[in-house]
Amino acid sequence: MESAWKDGNVPIIVDPKGVWIERLKPKAVVDAILAKKNLGTRKAMAPLTIGLGPGFEAGCDVSFVIETMRGESLGKVYAKGSAIPNTGIPGIIAGYGKERVIHAPVSGVFEPAKRIGDQVEKGEIMGWIVDLKQGKIEISATISGFLRGMIREGYVVKQGLKMMDIEPRTEDREICFRISDKAFCIADSVYKVIKGYEDCQTGRLCVRKDRI
Repeated sequence: MESAWKDGNVPIIVDPKGVWIERLKPKAVVDAILAKKNLGTRKAMAPLTIGLGPGFEAGCDVSFVIETMRGESLGKVYAKGSAIPNTGIPGIIAGYGKERVIHAPVSGVFEPAKRIGDQVEKGEIMGWIVDLKQGKIEISATISGFLRGMIREGYVVKQGLKMMDIEPRTEDREICFRISDKAFCIADSVYKVIKGYEDCQTGRLCVRKDRI
């Protein structure tokens, strides 16, 4: 890790249990799992803790919560309270909401037939879930568009897991490889909270929490 920092790179650690948080003792921890619930993040993990989306209470579980629901409140920073509860319904893009997202019909091992950026037609096979009892279960496109999101090949999925999403706007394939407006807005809020915390620590600026 130290060598990565020295080379000007950002190290990435696969750490599902978060044991490196205690080892590194960072100044800030951001829970961006987006599980719609708190899987164990605690305010005591760092001087500054940030939770994205529902499942966290600002001032209790974490220092701040950031809204992830599309709409006028997207990116809102909560110093108290929680984000909008999970509706289970994806945001509308080009007239499509839940149709954009594909969930695993059964549990098993995911085997893709397409790659991110591929154009697909409604009903076209996009991959399979391999189940020991049922064999290969086809995964078909729910709408036409570009495959924008997909879990990795060989991932062991549980029934109901969100595993793919389709971009219905077909005028620009490169949209599949750019940061979405939603992701940018959320990331910008995370940056502003961390920057505000750093400024408070150095005495340059201190934003009152009740005004965020």
